[in-house]
Parts: sequence; C-alpha cells; structure tokens
Amino acid sequence: MTKKGQFKSSINEKIKTLFSKTNILIFSLIVLSLSSTFISGIFSREASMEETAEYISQAINESVPTKDLLSIAVEKEGDGSLPNDEHEFRQLYGVFRQEKITFATGYNMTKNETITFNEIDSNVNLSAVYIGPTTGSVEYNGHYKDVLYPVEVMFPLQRYDSVSMQTALISESQATKLLEIRRPDFVRENDTYSQEQFKTLVGTALDVTTNGETKTFVIQDIFYENTYYSTGLDHTIGSFFYTSYYFPKNVKRQNLYFMCTYPYENMYFMEYINSVYGDGNYKLKCVTNVCEKAIDENRIVSFYPKNFTSKVTGQIIFIVLAFSLFGIAEFLIIKNKLFLNLFFVIAIIAFSFIPYPLFYAIYKITSKTLVFSGYGCKLYALIALINSVLCLALYAIFRMGILSFKKDKDDRYYEILI
Repeated sequence: MTKKGQFKSSINEKIKTLFSKTNILIFSLIVLSLSSTFISGIFSREASMEETAEYISQAINESVPTKDLLSIAVEKEGDGSLPNDEHEFRQLYGVFRQEKITFATGYNMTKNETITFNEIDSNVNLSAVYIGPTTGSVEYNGHYKDVLYPVEVMFPLQRYDSVSMQTALISESQATKLLEIRRPDFVRENDTYSQEQFKTLVGTALDVTTNGETKTFVIQDIFYENTYYSTGLDHTIGSFFYTSYYFPKNVKRQNLYFMCTYPYENMYFMEYINSVYGDGNYKLKCVTNVCEKAIDENRIVSFYPKNFTSKVTGQIIFIVLAFSLFGIAEFLIIKNKLFLNLFFVIAIIAFSFIPYPLFYAIYKITSKTLVFSGYGCKLYALIALINSVLCLALYAIFRMGILSFKKDKDDRYYEILI
C-alpha cells in the first residue's frame, strides 16, 4: 500500500474510532450542556432587560414621529420625595454624548393631569419642567444660558418676586402668541418680533391653571426651542414651559429618563433606574404623549423590580442541567483516557462551538433576544472555555511526561507513572 493510501486508511480508522458509541454520547452531552446555557438565559432577568431594551428601540422607530427618543417617568407613591434633581442631572449629563438629553424633572410630564395657559390657549395641556432656582445665567452664543441646565434664554435670568414667587419661562413660540394677543400694535419684521418687543413680556404676570386651580405666575424669561435639551423635551412630552420653586402642590412631581434607538444605552438607563429606585416606593410610567401608534407600556416598564415576574426557577434548572451534563461528559473523557487522543481533543473542542451558531441563527430568524441573551452567551463561554482548557491541559500534561499511560491488549490505557 502506498503512503497516500496508508494515510487515507489511517484517517478513516481515526474517524471510525472517533464516532464510537462512547464518543457520540460525550459529544451529545457537551452539545446539550452548552445548549442549556442559552436556554437558561431565556429565564434570566438580564435577558428580559435586553429584550425590553430592544423593544424600546423598536417602539421609538415605529411610534414616535421624530424616531429619536422615548422617556420613562418615575413618580413617588405615597409620602416622600424623589431623588435630588441636580444630583440626577449631574450623574447622567454627557454619559454617552454631551448634547443628548438624559434627565429632566417636573410636573404633568405624562399629561395625566392638567396645566394650561388660559390666556394663550386653554386647550393645550402643558408640562412644567423644573430647572432649579433659575437665579443665575451666563452669556452664551450671543444670549444667555442657565448656570446648571442647558436651557438657553433671551435675557439674563432675574427674579420678579414682587409680581409672583411662581415663575414661568415660556418658549419663543408661546411668547409670540402672547404678544399677538397683548400687543396687536406691535409691527413684526420678517414675521418675527424683535428682542425689545419680547422683553416687554418679561416680568409680567401670567395666569396658570393647574388641575382647575388658577395661580398668578411671572414670566421670568423666554427660552429658545432649537437647543438639544428643549428639542428633546418637545419630542417626548410635547408642549411645555420651564418653571422654578413654589410650583402649586396639587400636581405630582415626576422624574424623566430618556431612552433612544440604541439598546445598549437603554440597558444602561434601565439598570440606573433600578439602582436608584429599586428599594423605594415608586411607580414607573411610559410617556406616550406624542406617540402616533399604541405601544406596550407594561412591557416597557417590566424591567423595574416591582414589575418583573420572576423566572428564576427555570433559570436554575437549566444552569444545573448544563453543569451536570458537562460534568458527566468530562467524567467519561477522563475515565476513558480520551484526552490522550489529539484527534478527539480537537473534535470535542469543535463540537463545543456547535450551539453558538445554532442559537445565533434562531435569534436572527425569530428576532427573539431571549434565545441569544448576553447572560446565556457568557455562561456558554464559561463552560466551553473550561472544557477546552481541561482537555488541552490534560493532553499537554501527558505529552510532557508528567503522566504516562500504556495500552493493554484490549487497546485500553492504564497509568504506569506519575
């Protein structure tokens, strides 16, 4: 027989030996063990959050007209207060990109209550966004900006407590409508009022009705709507104005966190919300003020601990199954000295990779994040790594002569030297 023929015959013999009943059982156990890691991920909280993050991205693209943001409101149930707004703003400012809205706080953010400017349009339900004391501003791009929040205004911020302790910073659009009502004598150039004309509104009284109760506010300033912070608010909560201290107590305060079309960013904010509010008596709401299509609000807030339905039993069952099957497979490998066969070692490592593309393909076909979750992938990687390292280490120990084995007449190995 030629060398080529001998080589081919040797390969065929190795393949036949490789797929013996014992080896097939071991390969099956390894594949089932690693498949169980992905199935365990289906029941994990982390996978559930991943799926929710994906759904939020999808909901933004399908239901939000501007396809950029969706906010989640947190409110206190019962007595107590929300976390400090300045601390929350500083914690999240620029966490992904500097000019991206991440946090806001205020009143009627979900438009479940009623706030109106009756003088402008009593049919428009407004949100009142709180931006702290509003006692300081700095020059910025030819106008002014609040010292903390990225709110840009026409004039230096001042208090007008002699008019009212309750303040309203109204938008340029709202100010334009108010001037049309109050000053029909004003002449506009290029359909725009001048800063001097807008200035006549600052420091004047404006009646604000909150849940049927009317209070006198003072127009503290006029803000520009084309900044990233104001635009982000407009794209999520709709019509609003900024306010400061002494807002009427008959409207509930809410904190807002802003989700986007990137699931990994959504995951960050979801985990952040859980870390801040997980131990308190709070309620989460999805802000759907501007949504054109219905979205599953319960699904969106399901990541919050109080809303999460535990599936830990299923997760534990498949984790135990994964490690049990893996342990049996490794026991059979060691018992039968299969790690002495390099051909088998390569094959067992190759079989370890089968579940990964299989579950990835299922994920791509079904678009179900749960079947290919981060948790499942990490557990899969752990067991696959242990399997590969153990087999290679045992083979290397044998090759270095630390352990020696000899075949008996039945072609089985037994140890002769340690």
